[in-house]
Amino acid sequence: MKKHLVKIKEEGGQSLVLAAVLLVVLLGFAALALDIGMMKMAESEMQAAADAAVYAAVEQLPNVSNATNTALIYGQLNGVEAANITVTTPYNGDAGQIEVVCTKPVQYTFAKVLGFDSGVATARAVAEKGGSPGGAFDYAIFCGSPTIESVLYAVSYVVGDIHSNNDFTLRGSQSEIIGDVEAVYDVTISAAKVTVDGNVQGTHLDINQNSTVSGSRITSSASYIAMPDLTSVMAAAIANADHKYSGYGNFGGTNLTFDGSIYVNGGFGCWGANTTFKGAILATGDINISATKLYLPGTDGIALYSANGNIGLDGEGAEIHGIVYAPNGNVRVGAKTKIYGMVIADSISFNGAKIEIYYDDSYLDAAGIGNGGESKLIE
Repeated sequence: MKKHLVKIKEEGGQSLVLAAVLLVVLLGFAALALDIGMMKMAESEMQAAADAAVYAAVEQLPNVSNATNTALIYGQLNGVEAANITVTTPYNGDAGQIEVVCTKPVQYTFAKVLGFDSGVATARAVAEKGGSPGGAFDYAIFCGSPTIESVLYAVSYVVGDIHSNNDFTLRGSQSEIIGDVEAVYDVTISAAKVTVDGNVQGTHLDINQNSTVSGSRITSSASYIAMPDLTSVMAAAIANADHKYSGYGNFGGTNLTFDGSIYVNGGFGCWGANTTFKGAILATGDINISATKLYLPGTDGIALYSANGNIGLDGEGAEIHGIVYAPNGNVRVGAKTKIYGMVIADSISFNGAKIEIYYDDSYLDAAGIGNGGESKLIE
């Protein structure tokens, strides 16, 4: 009888140990159920905050300061402390994209039994500005070379922003820029009576005392922006060109009209007066246009493209609609030239009087470059 009692007591002790172990396991499952649920809820809140912040901020691009401040404001309105909001723009080198990351500390309850006191809920969102793919396409004049200074010698009127990956110099007196002027290095406005209706930014600013800047003078380097690679877009344009030549294409005369786009595997030249090209002019080498009163209506989005050379617009009175693109060369613009669209080049030199540039991103869609309209989340 005593043996049976001892056995029962031993089994009772084992049951208590087993119950204790099971209780720890149950508490562990409770920790997983409740604390993981708290973490998921916090992550959901952070995702909603990141989405709201990035949607509001993307509309302020390419102005980095405005976009960052907007993201912080909307993040805080959605319950995130400013210290827990991280804003990155340009994102992956694209001035038309912005990333917002929101974090929130989460204190665990039951998981402390397992040695876990707290965790961090994290969410991120990336948005792209609509209307253009951002980067170089947000500027009326974009100079991509990190080693060559870009210069406006001429009296110019520019509606849109200007960016240089090196120095930028404006020497044409009485010029007017309706937009921002920014450079990775120095900005020099040596001429008198220049008006900049926007901000001027560069590592060093040398602005004539008789010139006016309505916005801020920001003494810091502007962000480096990569030259856009339009190889696939240009390949499609070349393949679809209406007229193709090899060597050197030389066009000239008076009161002439050329229908369709032209591609030259080599250089392109145009002389004469009152000449109209109804399609794009595409070349692998230099494009030299000395014709006066040249007219390009921008039917194809891209107006002028030189793959490896320079583009020279030396004749007076040219009117060009569309994108002027010389990724590996200089764009030289002469007197009384009007460009409606944008100039994207390795460097620029404007030499004549009364040059006018009007930024217009509507040509991006015609060229197959635009992102399709509204701003959107991409990550």
